[in-house]
Amino acid sequence: MDFHVRAHDHGRARVLVAPIGSIGGHCYSRTLGEFESLSPVAVKLPSIVEHRRIDLRFTKHASDDASDACTRSKRRTWDEFQLHRRFVAMVGVAECETLDEIDEIGDELKALRRRHETSILDWRCLVFCPHAELEEAIVRVRGFHCILLGDGERGRGTTHEDDDVDFAALRPQIEAVLEDIATYLYLALDSRRHEFSEMKAEKMPLLRTPLDKETSSFGGEDGRQPRKRCLARMNKHLGDLCLILGRLSDAFKYYVTSADQSKSINDWLWMGGAIEGQCNTAIRAIHENKVSMTTTTTTTSSIGGKTKKKGKELNNFMTNEELVKGYQNALTQYSKFREAAVMEAECSFSAARHLAFLKKKIEAAEILQELVYIRIASSEEDKVNMFEAMGQLFRDLGYSRKACFYYRLAAMHSVKQAVTSPNWNKAYHFLIKSLKDISVTVGEKKKIQRGWPLVQNRLLHELIYVAKKLNKVEAALNYSLLTLDSLYMHLSNSELKRMTTDIENLARQLPLNADSALTPLQVIPTVKSLIPCELPRPQRPFSTTQNNQHHHGPFIFSSLKRTPRPKEAVSVYWVKDCVAEVAVELYNPLPFEIKVEKMKVLTSGNKFEAFPSSVTLQPNSDPHRVVLVGSPQEPGQLQITGYSAKVFGVESQILINCSTEICATPSLPLLRAFPLSTSPSSAASPSPNARRPLSAGDGLPNASARSPVIDRLRNHLRVGSQILFDGQETTIRLKIENNGEEEINNLNLNLTINNQEDKDLVTWSILSKTNAFLPLRRRQPAQININLRGHYPFARVDLSPLKRHSVDGDVITTQPTTEEIPEKSSTSPLTRVKQKMKSVIAKRSSPPPSPQTAAGTIRNKEKAKSKFKKLFTRRSRYSTLQQKSGVDFDSPTTNRRLLDLTEMPAPCCCQVEAWFQYGGGESLTWYREMACILDVAVCPVLLVSGLELALVKHRQRVCEVKMKIQNVSDVQLEVRCDVQEKGDAGEATAPFLLRPLDQDSVSALVPRCENVVDDYGVWLRDLIWIKWRQTGGLKLLGAIRLPHFGLDCDMLKPDPLQINCRLDGDCVQVGRAVELSVEFINNSHAATNVHSFSLDWKQAETEQEDLVTPHHAWIGALDGIVPQLKPTESFIHKCHVVFLKEGKYDLKCSCHDDDKTSFHTTPLTLHAINCD
Repeated sequence: MDFHVRAHDHGRARVLVAPIGSIGGHCYSRTLGEFESLSPVAVKLPSIVEHRRIDLRFTKHASDDASDACTRSKRRTWDEFQLHRRFVAMVGVAECETLDEIDEIGDELKALRRRHETSILDWRCLVFCPHAELEEAIVRVRGFHCILLGDGERGRGTTHEDDDVDFAALRPQIEAVLEDIATYLYLALDSRRHEFSEMKAEKMPLLRTPLDKETSSFGGEDGRQPRKRCLARMNKHLGDLCLILGRLSDAFKYYVTSADQSKSINDWLWMGGAIEGQCNTAIRAIHENKVSMTTTTTTTSSIGGKTKKKGKELNNFMTNEELVKGYQNALTQYSKFREAAVMEAECSFSAARHLAFLKKKIEAAEILQELVYIRIASSEEDKVNMFEAMGQLFRDLGYSRKACFYYRLAAMHSVKQAVTSPNWNKAYHFLIKSLKDISVTVGEKKKIQRGWPLVQNRLLHELIYVAKKLNKVEAALNYSLLTLDSLYMHLSNSELKRMTTDIENLARQLPLNADSALTPLQVIPTVKSLIPCELPRPQRPFSTTQNNQHHHGPFIFSSLKRTPRPKEAVSVYWVKDCVAEVAVELYNPLPFEIKVEKMKVLTSGNKFEAFPSSVTLQPNSDPHRVVLVGSPQEPGQLQITGYSAKVFGVESQILINCSTEICATPSLPLLRAFPLSTSPSSAASPSPNARRPLSAGDGLPNASARSPVIDRLRNHLRVGSQILFDGQETTIRLKIENNGEEEINNLNLNLTINNQEDKDLVTWSILSKTNAFLPLRRRQPAQININLRGHYPFARVDLSPLKRHSVDGDVITTQPTTEEIPEKSSTSPLTRVKQKMKSVIAKRSSPPPSPQTAAGTIRNKEKAKSKFKKLFTRRSRYSTLQQKSGVDFDSPTTNRRLLDLTEMPAPCCCQVEAWFQYGGGESLTWYREMACILDVAVCPVLLVSGLELALVKHRQRVCEVKMKIQNVSDVQLEVRCDVQEKGDAGEATAPFLLRPLDQDSVSALVPRCENVVDDYGVWLRDLIWIKWRQTGGLKLLGAIRLPHFGLDCDMLKPDPLQINCRLDGDCVQVGRAVELSVEFINNSHAATNVHSFSLDWKQAETEQEDLVTPHHAWIGALDGIVPQLKPTESFIHKCHVVFLKEGKYDLKCSCHDDDKTSFHTTPLTLHAINCD
């Protein structure tokens, strides 16, 4: 039974190709392949004008068509019913190396001929001979054709690799043999056609099938019905002969005649055969029409340019709809006979294949589905072949699940218990083919995309079982991994546990050095993200030529263009031989714990050394972050391609698309910072010519230095903290060391404050030169000294809750409420102590209690007093303060001042960043940056308020600055006010003492500005410095400037005109005229405006002005105009004055310009006496 039959096979003559003798299997297969490639074969007939071709069908072995139970007893075959099933020729293939083998080949060939002597019309034998001397002996034998293999020697039974036979060179000889066979067959079959077509009905033999009995009575006394039967069957046989000979028109006519005649005599089986012959003839005609249309040559006439078509044109005997109906009619006739199940099955396969070619999937599927109900008495091997053919046909039709079903049936019948020798290899092959039909692929990233999970799970489990039977450990492990990775959500907990156990057992059975390609576990564990991490800021490389700005041009809106802008590639820079990190988020979807081992990063590009790590994931865990580390081994480009891990004893390589670009730079040095240390401070006065050392002693509570720890949130190194008082200077020693392998050749240091609002809290100066210790070799330390100075910002601090005291301790302001106390937050130790003190006193800052709670309030005061004592005694600073300052905690005044301590302004904090930029090593374009963070808290010392500015009487060039200075610290200070001008120390106030939270009024004389400046307030702040020093044994000192103020500083401005008044002596006689000279000099750098002036005399000693009696008289103008003066120019005004009374007189000269800007000189005082 042939389950691969097609409609074209009915028009092909069947030729048996049999191996003779001990010929090699590969040589036989190659020869059979050459035969099939040369079919159809041309027929060489000189008497025939048209070219004739006969199609040959070569078969390896002679199948016994009488294998059915019914036909074995009858000893009849179906070759009379269908001529294409009969062997009409035989070709033997043999090898011969000696003369003795020629007779053996001839005897075996004769025995084979006797078995098929009733059907074979011609035979040949191809003998491959390596020696030319044997050619003559072989050719003398009838039907033998000798094919020389040349000079090459080849042993018998050689394999494909050792075979050196060039069949391309032997092709002409083989083609000649086939042409002889084809010509003889054509003549023999054509002569038989002539013989049967001219035979009379009375002499026609009755063609029989296995269904016909030997002594059958056809009824009828006249014998007309047997003659009709013989004629109908002979027409069917003539149709088969014409179909093989290529006479399609004659064949179709014979088939139509036979079908009509068989129908009239109720010969349904031969009627079905005739109808099937019509369909086969029509299909071949359609095929030859298509071939002829493609081979038609078109020639162009030289006159008129007309084209003529030359070629053979055939008519289409049946339409596609008629073909479908014809096959259905033939199958209906076959189904009437149970013994004709083989014919029905082969016709079904032939019809289904042609309907699939016509894209009629539904009709073809219906015909194939009916095959299941046909009872074929066949062996298990035939059932396997039938199910395999049905599976392939359903796959061609696009019905994948049905194809999978029949492939599984073929696999089940291959290892059925009734089979004596189960073929597990064949079953494994069928199950592998069925995977594709249920959307299961092995080794792909997306292995199971759709389908029925139950069917997929069942098939994969069967495949695992068959693989274990065949001892294919790797295959069984692959399918187990595929099942677990793709169908874990459809398996129960017990099935999952059993599956993982089987995977571990199979993984142990694999050889250690086996080069196996296992299916990777894509989902177990499930990776949510894989992101390369940038190096910590101290280790991150920077390029001097790097440009991080990407410009894509201007944005132009267009409603037609929908092309999105390209995404900017994210780049991460790593350093050679420096440990880099890749962050992976993964979770466990299984209901039990799994252990992931040997987890490493997979890269492409330059060499990268990955370090393995392990992690244990809890059942059904949330995303867990794992950091995979490695080190680039050479500079260049890197690409993260995925990761590898070992789960359940199986190592998997998971490929993940990571868009981050990685660039590895050459090796760079690495700078390391140590905890800072402080040195005795040296505070200098603002004047560069007068510097005086200031030292910090035990009274400065330094924060405990911590080891440098990488703060990943800010990517900085925190090296310590420092507390400074307002105006205090200190020197910190920052120790660094080269912790890398390369030398540091260049090093730059810059200091900044991260918050711009705090930029005025601290000023600094770098005392060490960084180039002094370069190059800095490996493990070589260096020390950098930095001078820091604190400035407390009183302007942005809420001072409303502050209690101010006079020198005698009287309270000026009132006690604040709890709501008025501002919330302060700081990280310095001093602030934490004060905040704790504030939280305790806040409970006592509530409104006055009622009489019922007065007793409780007194008890709370006593508790607060004891808590303050504990807080002060815990700190070394406050214990030292109590011992050296003589503070008595038991006195009421001290208790009141302790409460006032909690209300002083809180320190202001900032972070000073010391940025190091350094480079070295192989590359000159790459460098690193390191930031050392120093937490600085600036504590208040002196609060300057109540600033007033006034002119000093009788001193034109001097102004008086009045201020109130309050001690807002918790120590007693010695304070003085210094005035410095032009680098020389000016007048200074006498030092005075201020206790904590006490204040005093101070005044200082400052000269008026000689030159014009932009801001006279700034000039005044630079002129006056308030210096403080802690009394007792604590060595705290510093200097502060005046705060920013909003006073009118116009009186500090130099007058645009300098006025000089001169008289003839300071003492004059009454009644005598004295000349007064007033000189106006332009001391500014620009021309002055026009000014008007006026002179006025007043008697200084008179309390009440005498308006009746005049006391002086003028000779000349009392006022005038000062013209516009250029720089250094002067104008002199002269007049005379006569004093009429004896006494003391003051002269005042006032000037003003058109802008109403006025000024006056200091009064000129003189004495008038009576000389009588």
